[in-house]
Amino acid sequence: MNFLKKSIKNTFILMSVSIVFTGCSGTNNKTALSSSTPTESSQLTTKQKEAIDHGYQIGEYKLLLTNNQKKEEEQIFIENNFFEANFQKKQGDIDFSKKINILLYALHYSPEDEMYTLGTFIVNTSDITIKKLRLTVTTNFKNIGDVSPTVLTLEGDDFAELSPKNFLTLSLSGDAPLDSADLLMENKGPDITFKTTDLEINGEKVDNLNED
Repeated sequence: MNFLKKSIKNTFILMSVSIVFTGCSGTNNKTALSSSTPTESSQLTTKQKEAIDHGYQIGEYKLLLTNNQKKEEEQIFIENNFFEANFQKKQGDIDFSKKINILLYALHYSPEDEMYTLGTFIVNTSDITIKKLRLTVTTNFKNIGDVSPTVLTLEGDDFAELSPKNFLTLSLSGDAPLDSADLLMENKGPDITFKTTDLEINGEKVDNLNED
């Protein structure tokens, strides 16, 4: 079965029917995402505006917005602590031996577009500030296998300068025929993994392992 990974987008909201993986490794629950969001920047609270400008602190980690995300304030979903709650539940999956961690928090399938979208957190677990990032991500579905790799180039308005323990949201999308939807949605959180290769941090080619 051929799944073609075809696009990436820095975004916050996965609209319509989604599965949100709220459990730690080995466990999961299903929760429908709300699509009710602020429609005007005037509806944002002072705390939300501060988070947009300077990041949203979640324990010792901080969620940052790219400049392009900041231009779409109506899509910011902070008021119900959605990302805080999901990041705290996925935080235990962080592998500190890696420079970059990609954590899955949601799987969405659109039958109209015949496309899946994976909501992820990309976390800087290195000891340096990342100003630009390039990597190849290969997603593996347990019951399907690897899909076509996606080359990500994140810089400028599509990236936020990530100090250690800073992170941002990233969605990975790909084609999936309608007749494969049930098979795709059988995958639970631990069934979907990411392999990172061809990593470049600040223009330097590196592997994804932190030095001891």
